Amino acid sequence: MSNGGQVVLITGASSGFGRLMAETLARKNFYVFARMRHARTRNAEAAREWEQVAKRESPDLQVLELDVTQDASVERAVDEVLAKCDRIDVLINNAGYGIMDLCETVTLAQAQRQLDVNFFGVVRMNRAVLPTMKRQGSACFCT
Repeated sequence: MSNGGQVVLITGASSGFGRLMAETLARKNFYVFARMRHARTRNAEAAREWEQVAKRESPDLQVLELDVTQDASVERAVDEVLAKCDRIDVLINNAGYGIMDLCETVTLAQAQRQLDVNFFGVVRMNRAVLPTMKRQGSACFCT
């Protein structure tokens, strides 16, 4: 691994700020695990683009599936990183979205879904990586 072996796990890396952070950190020789939902379906094109970026610019960039609303997906994602690197130095909680509508038109189900991604997704991810980071004696969370 490069950059002192620093391993970065980024959620919500299919586009926008998450994608930009993943590309930037990979170019600066961090070992980056870019995570996204629907890597094989809705975001398949983004995943393919990531594979090309990894081949062209950094072997230390891997794109993997993650849905922060699903406990099993979070556990699997963290386990995959640990199986490859045996550590996680930085967690960037970037998965999230906003509902752009009038408050009175947003349904309770829509608001609950948003909280599940934007708040509880962060809680799930933090809880999943914290035991490893405590064992390592260091942690860096960006939320």
